[in-house]
Amino acid sequence: MKVLTVNYEFPPQGGGAGVVMLNLVNALHTASSVDQTLLCGWDFRLGAAPVLPGVTLKLIPLARKNLHQTGVRAIGEFLARAAVAIRRLDPRSYDLIHFHFSIPTGLLAAAAHRKPYVCSLHGIDVPDFVHEEGRVFRHLLGPANRCVLGHAARLFAPSRQIAKLVNRFCPRAQVDVIPHGVEAQAFVPKRQYPAVARRFVTIARLAPWKRVYRLVQAVIELRKSYPDVRLDVFGDGTDGPRIAGLVRSAGAMEHITLHGIAPQETLQADLQTYDAFVLPSISEAFGVVFLEAMAAGLPVVGFNYGGPADIVTPGENGLLVDRDALPDLVQALGQLAGVSGMVEKMGRNARAAAVARFSWGAVAGRYADGYDMALSRSVR
Repeated sequence: MKVLTVNYEFPPQGGGAGVVMLNLVNALHTASSVDQTLLCGWDFRLGAAPVLPGVTLKLIPLARKNLHQTGVRAIGEFLARAAVAIRRLDPRSYDLIHFHFSIPTGLLAAAAHRKPYVCSLHGIDVPDFVHEEGRVFRHLLGPANRCVLGHAARLFAPSRQIAKLVNRFCPRAQVDVIPHGVEAQAFVPKRQYPAVARRFVTIARLAPWKRVYRLVQAVIELRKSYPDVRLDVFGDGTDGPRIAGLVRSAGAMEHITLHGIAPQETLQADLQTYDAFVLPSISEAFGVVFLEAMAAGLPVVGFNYGGPADIVTPGENGLLVDRDALPDLVQALGQLAGVSGMVEKMGRNARAAAVARFSWGAVAGRYADGYDMALSRSVR
């Protein structure tokens, strides 16, 4: 089978969806007979693109806002140039198109020689999922999005919540729930556990809906009962100045550290030095960072919605916070800080789940099956 994969992002330029795409492409190359061509956006001002052995890479030049933000202008450039590139491709060079994002990328289906296509959904393209970002964008493109979703031979949703919202918006859509994966072997697993958690860590883009500000508030409150609790924050974003201001005003600079962005290799080696991972994001389509923390042997705490609701089994590998409220988050952190043995029990279970349930090899096999079903449907 020959698959053309299309995304306006290509790592390291872009966010988590690009990383998911690249991991999937590499896993399919290793575990299946899929012949893959990637058509992706790339800002050559930011450096040379990586080489992918065994995969044909076609890059569409665009001008990004920065390394991790595409911007409306760059998306427009990509759509215009990618449409021309797809029209010029020999239709015999691929059997199926895999779009990452139904909107905007899926709009390119109109240029694809009537070939069958599938879409991976990543949250921002799902109506009513991300409440605080891209609202106008989704409203204006709602009719086009419904058309893309309805005509897809298959849709891949990373969580049950995403699938539910898609089917509510477009009842005829064919949705498969396939989680993202993690290379657990790339992370150093925790060997020795403390009786209770004292070192918390989060890794996130500092956007308001990630609720890192609320996490900082919770740690400040928790320190009233457990004065030796610490929090390390990795990431940056528009909410960074507000979070830094809160840390300063609370006099918590010695206990809450904002590190900015750290290299992935550093995080893979150092995650296991912490006691628990926390990200109370209210709109997490999946949350690969939860799997990465689990691969390092950490219990994880998240909001009971979207991807974390599927990843976390409360009391087994982590805890879920049911309400977007400060007292609830403080209570969850207090359990890890106050109940002896909980950190080790849930941390070891978390590592086991990352290895057994979320390997990219297993995930790639499910995608390959989805490709087969999509082609079978298009033939019928």
